[in-house]
Amino acid sequence: MQREFSAMSGLRRPIAINIVAAIGSESNPTGLTGMETLPLVLDSTMVNVQSNWMAAIRDVVILDETGTRQFVYNLTSHNLGEAMYYDELKAELLRWANR
Repeated sequence: MQREFSAMSGLRRPIAINIVAAIGSESNPTGLTGMETLPLVLDSTMVNVQSNWMAAIRDVVILDETGTRQFVYNLTSHNLGEAMYYDELKAELLRWANR
């Protein structure tokens, strides 16, 4: 999906997808098949991104320009392997990028 967004022109705001590896998952954070080209952030107890964003495992969190959580989309209940969910998330990301 990031490749699609990167190839788009005319977005009001860029879309940057990053992976946040939860605290304790440092042993194999690159085990996310197909995600090898996305930036990876290792969460820590000092930063505690997951808690600060009130995010569950496998949440996609949309942040505004100030880093404030605006929208959450869970990939466990919305499998992106199904076109309907892929298109739904893509549309939501584009909506935020163009607002």
